[in-house]
This record gives sequence, C-alpha cells and structure tokens, in this order.
Amino acid sequence: MAPSPRRERLRHSFSLIAAHEQELGRRLIAGLQQLPNVTSWGIADLQRSNERVPTVSITHATQTPQEIASKLADRGLWVWAGNHYALPLTEALGLEPHGTLRIGLVHYNTAEEVDRLLGVLAEIV
Repeated sequence: MAPSPRRERLRHSFSLIAAHEQELGRRLIAGLQQLPNVTSWGIADLQRSNERVPTVSITHATQTPQEIASKLADRGLWVWAGNHYALPLTEALGLEPHGTLRIGLVHYNTAEEVDRLLGVLAEIV
C-alpha cells in the first residue's frame, strides 16, 4: 500500500522543519562559541547538530543565568533560567544553586532573531 499524498506532504514538511531548526541551532551554537566566558552545555560539535534539538543551556563565568535572563528580557528577548526540572543533572554538573540559562529555538524562529539574540548577549556578557 502506497503512502497517502497527505502523509508524504507531512513527512516532507517535518523534514523541512527539522532542517530549519538544525540550521538555527548551528547558528546559535557557533555564535555562543565566540562569546567570552560562556559555556554551552551539551553537544556543541556543529557536525553533530542532527543529534540534538535547538535548545541550548549556557552558563557564564561571572553572571548568573537569572541576571542574564533579566537583561535579555529588558531587551524583549525571552529565555529561561534555572534547573529546568533537571535538578539531579545541574547538581551533578556543579551548576547549582543557579542552574543554566536555556535558549530554545523552534520552527517559527528566524536567523535574524538568532543574530539579534547573539548581538545582545555579546553586549551584556
């Protein structure tokens, strides 16, 4: 039995979404790697972007995730600070009591939005 045209269109759409999100994730990670005192947690090898989602947790050497999140919010950029319901992980990594700053990208984000975020981060860190 051949797949329905609708099923094929959905498969194609999801593959386009995945490719777009992977490109956004690569752009974000590459930009974060240029920022001083910023550590990205998780897979950071750009060649392995197909092994991760475009959600990145970062820490900064001198500013807490909450401080950075507040500064980003003042500029209209929304991120999350904390342990993200992964307290055993952040404890094991020695990141408590502050946790990480989580940046999440999805299919409706644009490359320009990623660039804006990276530009503001460069100013505040």
